[in-house]
Amino acid sequence: MVSSGVAAPTRTEILGLYRSLLRVARDFCDYNIREYTKRRTIDGFRENQNLTDANSISSAYLEGKSQLAVRKTTVCCVLSVRPQS
Repeated sequence: MVSSGVAAPTRTEILGLYRSLLRVARDFCDYNIREYTKRRTIDGFRENQNLTDANSISSAYLEGKSQLAVRKTTVCCVLSVRPQS
């Protein structure tokens, strides 16, 4: 069997991604967006908690990393256009 060369992320890396996604969710000012982001993160991790194949774990991890990048960008954009009081 030929491996794809992509190592599955460690438990520590996965939990770090989970924490990072939840931390970014806290930065949203709007309650609805903040709660949706938290709920989507929790649901996504629960959905993938029983993955055993290294390729599917890596794929889910990379999807999470891309979601983290999108959310960080969104938070920065929202904070930069928020009216100053």
